Amino acid sequence: MPGYASSVANDVNAAGVVVGSADKAVVWQDGEIGRLPMNTALGVNDAGRIVGSAYTGASNEPAHAVVYRDGELVDLGAPYGGANGSTALAINESDTVAGTFSESGQPTRAAVWDADGTMRRLPGLGGVSFSTESQAAAINEGGQVVGTAVTKSGANRAVIWENGTVRDLGTLGGGGYPGTRALDVNDQGTVVGDSQKLTGYMHAVSWSDGKITDLGTLGGPASFAGGINNRGQIVGISDTDSSGGAGRRAFIWENGKMTDLNKVTVNLPEGTVLYNAAAINDDGVIVGTASPRAFMLVPND
Repeated sequence: MPGYASSVANDVNAAGVVVGSADKAVVWQDGEIGRLPMNTALGVNDAGRIVGSAYTGASNEPAHAVVYRDGELVDLGAPYGGANGSTALAINESDTVAGTFSESGQPTRAAVWDADGTMRRLPGLGGVSFSTESQAAAINEGGQVVGTAVTKSGANRAVIWENGTVRDLGTLGGGGYPGTRALDVNDQGTVVGDSQKLTGYMHAVSWSDGKITDLGTLGGPASFAGGINNRGQIVGISDTDSSGGAGRRAFIWENGKMTDLNKVTVNLPEGTVLYNAAAINDDGVIVGTASPRAFMLVPND
């Protein structure tokens, strides 16, 4: 991607508009990079509305969730008057925003903001609606929200919020084993993320129709799924060996198979390693982070 020597791509919309960071929040559009009046740019919808966070108040105030639309930065605010800060992580085509907020002395919790700016807290796990930590990571066109919530015992669980309720999506290791995250959901309700196996390593997984599927790895011990499109193509990051970070590569999973994107990308510059695929749109355009900067892959078929 053009621009700075070091950059990260977080999301891409149907038109190929990419948002991410290069020191501060940026947008890539029509081959050009532009700075955004915000600190993080984490999601973009097909109308080009960008969500993230920005410092909108006094210098000692925390960042607020924001939407950048039509050239204007809209502060979604510090909800309920006592919140310390908030972050917007995703936005759907109805302009409903999913993210997190925090209050003094309380854990970070999941929330959604309706198009009119009204914020709604999302219930947590453990029988106490708002007392446990949670984070909303993605939202689809049907209003289903996915993310992570912490149980009373302190375990991270992938969850889905719909119709005012929260549901634990389950784990590879069984109900009593900790460690799952949900990071994206498509319009068919298929959720992707990762789940801890009995070995202790995380594996990329998908949840659909009440079933969890282990997506495997590229040969190493761990993998993580970060994005899914409406064609069911999944992208993420996987170990190729046991070396840790040095052996991690970006992948695409489709038709039951995980593929290293470095092995199928044409004209990859010498020395460039694609190590994290963050998002994929319905045309199969993939964005993520390489060494040394953000990348966009466009299908050649």
